Amino acid sequence: MAMEITQILLAAQSPDAQIRTAAEESLKQFQEQNLPHFLLALSVELSNEQKPPASRRLAGIILKNSLDAKDSIRKEELTQRWVSVDPAIKFQIKESLLRTLGSPVAEARHTSSQVTAKVASIEIPRREWQELIAKLLTYMTQQDTTSSLKQATLEALGYVCEEVSPQDLQQDQVNAVLTAVVQGMNQRSIAPKSPSAVKALYNALDFAQTNFENELERAFIIKVVCETAEPVALQAIEFWSTVCDEEIAIQEDSSLITLHRKGSSIARTYAVDCLGLVARTVGDAVVPLVMPFVQENIMKADCTTLFCHEEAMLAIGALAYAT
Repeated sequence: MAMEITQILLAAQSPDAQIRTAAEESLKQFQEQNLPHFLLALSVELSNEQKPPASRRLAGIILKNSLDAKDSIRKEELTQRWVSVDPAIKFQIKESLLRTLGSPVAEARHTSSQVTAKVASIEIPRREWQELIAKLLTYMTQQDTTSSLKQATLEALGYVCEEVSPQDLQQDQVNAVLTAVVQGMNQRSIAPKSPSAVKALYNALDFAQTNFENELERAFIIKVVCETAEPVALQAIEFWSTVCDEEIAIQEDSSLITLHRKGSSIARTYAVDCLGLVARTVGDAVVPLVMPFVQENIMKADCTTLFCHEEAMLAIGALAYAT
């Protein structure tokens, strides 16, 4: 069955209902007859770079759903099933997951980071897989580690911190998590391209109470957050600005203010969001640039007075919301 799992996974995604149903039944039988080898086969499929992306994707989804559930009773049942799996097989599965973090396929890396966290949520509270955090830290600190592996490692750390209780990690493990995340945030090849590092640190902050009690460590963490927040916000500014440009082009007008006066509420919303993001990024430096617009529109007394007043208040509101 394990040798056929690729074809079964592909068939389970067939548009033909008959083929799909038969494949789903085969997967169900494999799972019920030999759960450990079923999970192992899924992890091998996910980690195998020679396999089709579609089969790898479904293998990862099924593997993740075999470890966790929203219903608490079902979740406990799945947890106990994993606990009962032979340690040697669990070791192979975990090695496959860590290996997949370095996959050139982004979707495989993403799925692996999620499944890694699901396994960690079961094992770390039981004082198992204690080497996980150290391995993830190694991925972040080794000079020859690829940027894609570091990105996936940050994502995995974020999910682990989301899944695992702070009480389940030793202080040296907490320090390792924070070190790994800060390493990622300090690397310009990673942090500006994605908010994964910021999300990872956000999830890790619950673990950092002891670190925040130390003034030097607290100041360092806050400094890194502030330095990294700017490029993330700038991406959002670029997005909103691009949307505004498109709206302006549609209206055949190069002036954003004129576009507002034509009644484009969508573009107005985008402009306010963009202004707020600029204010959050550069702080008080934006005020002298905005106030002339506010003063001009507040003082106008022509037929568009109410509309101009509204524009001025929106600008003021964007600045106030950002502070």
